[in-house]
Amino acid sequence: MAKPNVRPDHNGTQRAQFNSNKKKIYATQTVCGICGKRVDFKLKFPHPLSPCIDHIIPVAKGGDPSDISNLHTAPDIVGGIADRGRACRRYRVRSGTR
Repeated sequence: MAKPNVRPDHNGTQRAQFNSNKKKIYATQTVCGICGKRVDFKLKFPHPLSPCIDHIIPVAKGGDPSDISNLHTAPDIVGGIADRGRACRRYRVRSGTR
């Protein structure tokens, strides 16, 4: 049985703040916060390079889930991967979108 999601940025008090910050980041950041390459906002999920919001300091390691200074744009491929930089660069090389 799955555990209920208790992260406040998923379904709690900080969700509204996270959504507001997500809109601000998408409007102002056009490059990946990990590898520095341009993020293509025309790509939509489930494409691995579709844009998503990534936590700089993971929430599991004490990062604030909704603070705008802890969020940046990244391709969806890096979500939940420990070595995010390597995953981002490797996928871009393989797919030819350097």
